[in-house]
Amino acid sequence: RLLNQQHISKHTNYTRILFDELTRILNHMLAIACHALDIGSMSSIFWAFEERENIMEFYERVSGARMHAAFHRVSQNFNYVIHKELILDIIKFIKNCFKTLNEMHNVLTYNKVWKQRLINIGTLNVNNITNWNLTGVMARSVGFKKDLRLSEKHSYSSYNTIQVKSFLGINGDCYDRYLIRMLEMGESLNIVNYICNFFLNN
Repeated sequence: RLLNQQHISKHTNYTRILFDELTRILNHMLAIACHALDIGSMSSIFWAFEERENIMEFYERVSGARMHAAFHRVSQNFNYVIHKELILDIIKFIKNCFKTLNEMHNVLTYNKVWKQRLINIGTLNVNNITNWNLTGVMARSVGFKKDLRLSEKHSYSSYNTIQVKSFLGINGDCYDRYLIRMLEMGESLNIVNYICNFFLNN
């Protein structure tokens, strides 16, 4: 039987959230950087993969695996303690990653070629989302309010105890999905920063 969330310590749930949000950044960095490279912008992939390497180092330091921290385990509780040195390194990463996001934003967001190749491309609508069971950024890009972290019924890992912003698009095109991923990475950094400060003070 699955452990009830309320029987899992706040420290455990916050550890999971910490690495869930780092993973979100890892994935969004890959999506945007490779997309930019396909369209002709090389700078973003160098910036993004440097940040991805830092995140995978954090994985390795807590689990020995570079690709996944594996903190979600069915019917298992654990009391992993994150060392203060790692927390301080993650806080340093947060500051540097915000700079990277700004650099990517400056290069891409208002770039004429980038916009021409993303706006009104790959457009989806609400019917596509429901008929094809799309989730995540795909669903949110059409204004479909679907984020499990904000759901009272389906929320997990104590996300309901912290402030989380979710972002929606309007047009459902590639450009909206790019903007949402950029905004979500910034929000993930804010969440990671909150949790790091929680660990330092508790």
